[in-house]
Amino acid sequence: MATRIISKSFPQLFESAVLPYEEDIDLSELREYYSDFFLPQYSIKTQIITTKIIEAPEEKYTVYVIQIKLPFTEYIVEKRYTQFLELYKKIERNYKNISLRRLSFPAKCFFGSFNDTTIQHRKSLLDRFLIFLSENYKKEAVVEFLEFLEIKKRIEMLIRLPTVESAVIITQDSDKTGSDVDTALSYLRLFNRNTRNLCRSFKEFETSFFENRPKFSKQAIKKLFYGTEDFDGFIKLCGKCDPHTNSHLTCGSGLQLLIRLLDYECNRDAELFNQVFGSTSLRDIMGLYFDSHIQVRGFKPCKVAAMKLLSIFVNHNPNVSINQILIEDEVRQEFEVWKASQQTTSIKAESYFKF
Repeated sequence: MATRIISKSFPQLFESAVLPYEEDIDLSELREYYSDFFLPQYSIKTQIITTKIIEAPEEKYTVYVIQIKLPFTEYIVEKRYTQFLELYKKIERNYKNISLRRLSFPAKCFFGSFNDTTIQHRKSLLDRFLIFLSENYKKEAVVEFLEFLEIKKRIEMLIRLPTVESAVIITQDSDKTGSDVDTALSYLRLFNRNTRNLCRSFKEFETSFFENRPKFSKQAIKKLFYGTEDFDGFIKLCGKCDPHTNSHLTCGSGLQLLIRLLDYECNRDAELFNQVFGSTSLRDIMGLYFDSHIQVRGFKPCKVAAMKLLSIFVNHNPNVSINQILIEDEVRQEFEVWKASQQTTSIKAESYFKF
């Protein structure tokens, strides 16, 4: 019986860091998890940069060190020849439209496998094999290739390991001026220093903010949300799809973080944050691209977050028509259905807890 991972899309796994490793998995579920990686705009670059001979107590083997470049990160993994061979056989067996005949895959070596000439020859052929897959894996959604590159593990590391640099910058700026506005400006610099890697910046901010619990005034929150002449604000940055991949990873991360800032259970200054968010201009609200997030197919973290944020904004601005924010009729209908379901759930909860 196959072991099934809980049914979550890849962007949702990205946000929740629920990234389990299973040897026996449902491929259809994995394809859903990795859906953003199969977009035409998405790119994966690989290169075997070196080799190493490992001498363990009971065996000796060669590993090939692979450099992997994704739009939002760069990292290294090490693989043995047998792992390459296993991947080759899976693709040859399961993906008939991806022809491996043009490739010269290195054969098994029973003698002389640690000879430098043999290792370099294998390295060259395996490098071509990876490059071929990076250019063709989207044809049939070859999830085994993405698993081979350990993409889930890499993203899990990005989520769970905070970067010290941002906290140091923010602490230093805060100590020098003692101003919450300056702290907000430190965060703005964090967001704007690398707009190609906003997911990581959002995670650094989240770690620093909810650990240090800085006390923010309305003025500081406005700086944080709307930015300055030199820096784009959080509102402008958090709602955009990733412009380099057209995926919903970045906006899912940003909108979920905004929800947490407005959550009274998470943020001691949530009342002020809600007041500032509720006073956001329609122009800035349109910059959150609610239509794009709500109309996306399937479950994406940005979809639910967008509907929650829109509901919060509408509750603060009863005179604003939903037609001014959502352009498409189908999107408006989906939002109204979701809002009605939330109200029904709330009524049932209140009824249940009445004694």
